[in-house]
Amino acid sequence: MASISLATRLWIRSFNWPLTIASVLVTLLGLITIQSANLHAGAVAAGEYRKQAFSMVLGVALMLFLANVDYRNWRRWAPIAYGITVLSLLFILVAGHHAQGAVRWISLGP
Repeated sequence: MASISLATRLWIRSFNWPLTIASVLVTLLGLITIQSANLHAGAVAAGEYRKQAFSMVLGVALMLFLANVDYRNWRRWAPIAYGITVLSLLFILVAGHHAQGAVRWISLGP
Protein backbone atom coordinates (compact mmCIF):
# COMPACT_ATOMS: atom_id res chain seq x y z
CA MET A 1 0.00 0.00 0.00
CA ALA A 2 1.40 3.36 -0.99
CA SER A 3 1.81 5.77 1.85
CA ILE A 4 0.43 9.29 1.66
CA SER A 5 3.03 12.03 1.92
CA LEU A 6 3.13 14.29 4.94
CA ALA A 7 2.18 17.34 2.86
CA THR A 8 -0.90 15.55 1.50
CA ARG A 9 -1.95 14.45 4.98
CA LEU A 10 -1.57 18.00 6.29
CA TRP A 11 -3.62 19.35 3.37
CA ILE A 12 -6.39 16.81 3.96
CA ARG A 13 -6.45 17.64 7.66
CA SER A 14 -6.38 21.43 7.25
CA PHE A 15 -8.75 21.70 4.28
CA ASN A 16 -12.12 23.30 5.04
CA TRP A 17 -14.25 20.21 4.38
CA PRO A 18 -17.52 21.50 5.92
CA LEU A 19 -17.51 24.53 3.62
CA THR A 20 -16.70 22.40 0.58
CA ILE A 21 -19.39 19.83 1.37
CA ALA A 22 -21.96 22.56 2.06
CA SER A 23 -21.13 24.28 -1.25
CA VAL A 24 -21.45 21.06 -3.22
CA LEU A 25 -24.72 20.13 -1.47
CA VAL A 26 -26.28 23.54 -2.12
CA THR A 27 -25.23 23.31 -5.76
CA LEU A 28 -26.68 19.80 -6.04
CA LEU A 29 -29.89 21.11 -4.49
CA GLY A 30 -29.97 23.75 -7.22
CA LEU A 31 -29.52 21.07 -9.89
CA ILE A 32 -32.34 19.03 -8.39
CA THR A 33 -34.55 22.13 -8.32
CA ILE A 34 -33.81 22.88 -11.98
CA GLN A 35 -34.54 19.28 -12.91
CA SER A 36 -37.82 19.11 -11.00
CA ALA A 37 -39.00 22.50 -12.26
CA ASN A 38 -38.46 21.44 -15.87
CA LEU A 39 -39.79 17.89 -15.80
CA HIS A 40 -42.32 18.56 -18.55
CA ALA A 41 -40.27 21.02 -20.61
CA GLY A 42 -38.38 18.38 -22.61
CA ALA A 43 -35.15 18.90 -24.55
CA VAL A 44 -34.84 22.62 -23.81
CA ALA A 45 -34.73 21.95 -20.08
CA ALA A 46 -32.29 19.07 -20.55
CA GLY A 47 -29.85 21.45 -22.23
CA GLU A 48 -30.20 23.92 -19.39
CA TYR A 49 -29.66 21.13 -16.85
CA ARG A 50 -26.50 19.94 -18.65
CA LYS A 51 -25.17 23.50 -18.82
CA GLN A 52 -25.76 23.97 -15.10
CA ALA A 53 -24.17 20.59 -14.26
CA PHE A 54 -21.10 21.48 -16.34
CA SER A 55 -20.86 24.83 -14.56
CA MET A 56 -21.11 23.06 -11.22
CA VAL A 57 -18.25 20.67 -12.03
CA LEU A 58 -16.14 23.53 -13.36
CA GLY A 59 -16.89 25.64 -10.28
CA VAL A 60 -16.01 22.87 -7.82
CA ALA A 61 -12.76 22.17 -9.69
CA LEU A 62 -11.90 25.87 -9.66
CA MET A 63 -12.75 26.09 -5.96
CA LEU A 64 -10.46 23.15 -5.15
CA PHE A 65 -7.65 24.67 -7.21
CA LEU A 66 -7.98 28.12 -5.62
CA ALA A 67 -8.25 26.62 -2.14
CA ASN A 68 -4.75 25.20 -2.58
CA VAL A 69 -3.20 28.59 -3.32
CA ASP A 70 -1.90 30.39 -0.27
CA TYR A 71 -4.10 33.43 0.35
CA ARG A 72 -1.04 35.63 0.93
CA ASN A 73 -0.18 35.21 -2.75
CA TRP A 74 -3.44 36.97 -3.67
CA ARG A 75 -2.49 40.16 -1.79
CA ARG A 76 -0.41 41.61 -4.59
CA TRP A 77 -3.27 41.06 -7.06
CA ALA A 78 -5.97 42.50 -4.78
CA PRO A 79 -5.63 46.17 -5.86
CA ILE A 80 -5.69 45.17 -9.54
CA ALA A 81 -8.75 42.94 -9.04
CA TYR A 82 -10.46 45.72 -7.10
CA GLY A 83 -9.74 48.23 -9.87
CA ILE A 84 -11.07 45.87 -12.55
CA THR A 85 -14.21 45.28 -10.50
CA VAL A 86 -14.88 49.00 -10.01
CA LEU A 87 -14.24 49.72 -13.70
CA SER A 88 -16.62 46.89 -14.67
CA LEU A 89 -19.35 48.34 -12.46
CA LEU A 90 -18.86 51.79 -13.96
CA PHE A 91 -18.93 50.29 -17.46
CA ILE A 92 -22.28 48.64 -16.69
CA LEU A 93 -23.70 52.05 -15.76
CA VAL A 94 -22.59 53.46 -19.11
CA ALA A 95 -23.07 50.58 -21.54
CA GLY A 96 -25.40 48.24 -19.69
CA HIS A 97 -28.81 47.06 -20.83
CA HIS A 98 -31.69 49.00 -19.27
CA ALA A 99 -34.72 46.95 -18.23
CA GLN A 100 -37.52 47.95 -15.86
CA GLY A 101 -35.60 50.88 -14.43
CA ALA A 102 -32.38 48.98 -13.71
CA VAL A 103 -29.10 48.66 -15.56
CA ARG A 104 -28.45 44.95 -15.73
CA TRP A 105 -26.20 43.40 -18.34
CA ILE A 106 -23.38 44.16 -20.69
CA SER A 107 -24.33 43.02 -24.19
CA LEU A 108 -21.67 40.67 -25.53
CA GLY A 109 -21.77 39.34 -29.07
CA PRO A 110 -24.49 39.72 -31.70
